[in-house]
Amino acid sequence: MGLVVRTRVRRAGARFRYRNVWSKPSRSVADVPAWARCPDCGGTLMGKGMRERTVLDCRPVKVERIVPGRGTAPLAGVRLPWPGYGSPGRGTAPAVARGRGPLPWPAAVARYRLPRRRCRRCGRTVQTAAPGVLAKSQYGNGLLTHVAVQHYLYGATLGQLEKQTGIGYGSLVDAMHQVAGRLAAVIPRLQTAYRHAPVRHADETGWRRDGSGGYAWLFNTATLSLFRLQPARAASVVREPLGKRRLSGVLVVDRYGGYNRAPCRIQYCYAHLLRDVQDMGKKFPDDAEIRRFVATLTPIPSPSCSPPIAPSPRN
Repeated sequence: MGLVVRTRVRRAGARFRYRNVWSKPSRSVADVPAWARCPDCGGTLMGKGMRERTVLDCRPVKVERIVPGRGTAPLAGVRLPWPGYGSPGRGTAPAVARGRGPLPWPAAVARYRLPRRRCRRCGRTVQTAAPGVLAKSQYGNGLLTHVAVQHYLYGATLGQLEKQTGIGYGSLVDAMHQVAGRLAAVIPRLQTAYRHAPVRHADETGWRRDGSGGYAWLFNTATLSLFRLQPARAASVVREPLGKRRLSGVLVVDRYGGYNRAPCRIQYCYAHLLRDVQDMGKKFPDDAEIRRFVATLTPIPSPSCSPPIAPSPRN
């Protein structure tokens, strides 16, 4: 039995509507090895049947050279995953590619056969987990990773990912909320690592969400980055990753006043200082004392700025 994937379809002159498209189930079923011993007490296990689990996952993208067959048009006779695309009214496109196989689904269906065992000693029933799938999740880790990276790292909208994967918008939102819930315990550990770093950086910028104003905050070291989306640009946001106890090391920031009460030493960004010194020289080009000051101070922070910071335009 296949999975139902919602696909947006629009006829000429009509509004978008959704159509349920049945994805083809995987013909092969992967057998997952059973537990050898009870994970709790180490007792022997006896068989208690099998269960099949169907998972929607993301196939890896493969790039291959298209070789049209002699006398055939490219992509001939390939059934596409949504109707009305390609040949009018048929849902097929005239295409033959190398291998003459069907076009890959953006989201593939994987089937696993999971053995169930019962412990003779403690009576617990154990079932082997499907590989690469979170507990109680319909989507594989590959698909969740693809959606998260495309949306949060590369800026693809969930609407675009809905078209790409064939999974409904609401299902994608729910999947990302589940991932966020599972990763919530990682944030305190990252904050602890951030506090123990000898050199920390912090910055913020305006970031609108759903039409409302807000700020995106970055707290990073050489090995980690913490992003926080907050509605305010207040000093209380800085206290969350840094805490209240006095810390060793330095915090590299611009001269925004919200960082002044950070529980550690403050180092102003060399790039900002360098631009200010260079702007001072432009503002008072006839002052000999300022020219000597600029000529003396400019070479000091310049090696620390990579790439070198030009005096203008401001960034």
